[in-house]
Amino acid sequence: MVEGPRNLHELLSRLEEKSQQTPSDLNLLRKLGRLHLRNGAVAAAVRVFQRILAQVPDDLATSVDLALGQARLGQIEEARFLLERALEVDPHSAPVLVALSQVCELANDTEGQVTFLMRAANAAPHRPEIRLTLGEILRRHADFAGAIRQYEAALATHPHLETARFALASLLIRQNRLNEAMEHLRAIVRQNPSAHDAHYNLGHCLFRQKKWELATASFVAAQKGMKDHPQLHYQLALCWFHLKDWDRAIVHMERFAALLPDSFEAKLALGDLYQQTGELDLAREVFASLVDTFPQRPEPFIRLAGICRDLQRFDEAGQVLRRLFHHHPGHIEGHRLQADLHFARGQWKAALDEYRNTLLMNENYLPGRRGVAAVFRQTGQAAEEFAALQKVAALAPDDVDVLLRLGELEKTLGLPGSLDRFRKITQLAPGSLQAKEASYYLRHAPRAA
Repeated sequence: MVEGPRNLHELLSRLEEKSQQTPSDLNLLRKLGRLHLRNGAVAAAVRVFQRILAQVPDDLATSVDLALGQARLGQIEEARFLLERALEVDPHSAPVLVALSQVCELANDTEGQVTFLMRAANAAPHRPEIRLTLGEILRRHADFAGAIRQYEAALATHPHLETARFALASLLIRQNRLNEAMEHLRAIVRQNPSAHDAHYNLGHCLFRQKKWELATASFVAAQKGMKDHPQLHYQLALCWFHLKDWDRAIVHMERFAALLPDSFEAKLALGDLYQQTGELDLAREVFASLVDTFPQRPEPFIRLAGICRDLQRFDEAGQVLRRLFHHHPGHIEGHRLQADLHFARGQWKAALDEYRNTLLMNENYLPGRRGVAAVFRQTGQAAEEFAALQKVAALAPDDVDVLLRLGELEKTLGLPGSLDRFRKITQLAPGSLQAKEASYYLRHAPRAA
């Protein structure tokens, strides 16, 4: 029994020997050249392919192999010349056109790369992979419309090509064409229920459309193959939150934060969810940890101080704000919270001064304007409150509470009432308590007149 070659190097040695003995065996030479390529010996492969072409000058397959080998060796012009000569033999040869595209890529000639690939795609509609490659190149160069056309053309001849559908859906999502994207994603999951990426992207589209229940179903389907996908857990948490299933929302947000243990944003999102679901003590722990770990970020200081204020831990809130101002002096939200603490303690002058400090930083800062008006209301200064609320209304013209209070103050101060203001309340919030009170003023306006 003849012993076979033990490794690639030994096989190459044997084939080299045979090729010298039978130099006209073209199949043997092709095999030898491709083995040299597999072994990384590009120069040796080029020499073998040249031996073949010396015998069969119009062999297109060998012309392609030789040209690509030359291009890898930096012989770009020689490769291009060889392939252009091959095109003269067969102008519609897809392999030659694809090879010319690859040579252009090595030469950093993007326009040529795209041109030859487009010709190859048109010459070989039965090879959708060419259009997929072309679409990917166009996408990388931000020609999204061109990429979309290529994926659509691939699907016209191969409607079950999942890769093309997924790539097309991804681009449509990027262009905010969500309904079109969802049609392709639904087609994918109908054909392949285990396409977890398609389930996830379908859920993402529904999530952006605020269709929480439908998005949840898609995310749950995606989760079967993407159990540790952080963004999936984050979006699922928000879906459950909007569906008022607090427990599931918290479970997924905790998982999201656990998957990204060093992420400031993940921990902040977890604390925010604790706060929104009424778990203030848990939120306080998360934000306190973030304050210690990320003192360069002001957000956890602001959230922690706000929670301490809501829990009426005023001294603790004051300590947090002092730390905030140490790291972030003059932070406008910090001064607003400082004013809130004075307000909660009934320290009206101190509160007014702090709210006014925020307005020195930004005269259109709405919380500061509201705070000034609130202090005047608490201290019974109706005229000053009315003037302050007018400035609030200029910044928040659709705030029905402000509109109603302005109407009440007009009556208190004996000013001419604005019926348009009350009518606007009934239009903005029909059925609300504010609308009912506005309707009362509207009904009694003629009698008062």
